[in-house]
Amino acid sequence: SEAADADSVPIALAPPTPTSTPTDTATSPPSPSPTLTPTAASETVTPASSATSTATSTAEPTATSRPTTVAAALPPSPTPTEEAPPPVAGEMTLLKPASVTNPTFGPTEFEWQWAGPLAENQGFEVRVWRDGEAPAGVHNAVLDNQQGNVKALGNNRYRLVADITDTPGVRKQSGIYNWSVFLVEIEPAYKDLGIQAPSGQLRFDLPGSGGGGGGGGGGGGGGGSPSGGD
Repeated sequence: SEAADADSVPIALAPPTPTSTPTDTATSPPSPSPTLTPTAASETVTPASSATSTATSTAEPTATSRPTTVAAALPPSPTPTEEAPPPVAGEMTLLKPASVTNPTFGPTEFEWQWAGPLAENQGFEVRVWRDGEAPAGVHNAVLDNQQGNVKALGNNRYRLVADITDTPGVRKQSGIYNWSVFLVEIEPAYKDLGIQAPSGQLRFDLPGSGGGGGGGGGGGGGGGSPSGGD
């Protein structure tokens, strides 16, 4: 019995105590290592994503709004150009005589252009006058238009040849005179229609030995009627 007890004692003392102690020691060191690794990784990712989103949102609205404003400002410019064309109804332009360099000695060729309508009962009257006086007709406006002495030359041009020597506006006096053409009504009665060309100038020189006659009489110019004469 003593030999049996001696064999069983050394077998019970060796295994249990040393086996449990190293197992607990090996488990505790790995625990702090995984705890430190995720903490450092999460701190690094968080600031990186915040910086990226802030820079992207600031740049996009600034670049998009500027080109839109410039494109909208261009179209209104051509609009005022289309309002420019107002046509003028009727315009009278004097053509001859055109200056005072070449004088007339009595018979004078008057020529003008009328860019407006001319009714059958309308015609033209040529008037000559000195500064400070009323325009006076140099011919019988009713008869000269009815009888074709006021000639249509085409292209809205007209001509009258009249001797101005004895007319009310000249009265055989040499000098520089104003002249113009007036639109008048010749039927049923003479009437000034209030339309005239901008006045021009001519120079009249009385011939040396005079005679005079002819031409013109009547003419309405400052209000007198040209009708009723020869």
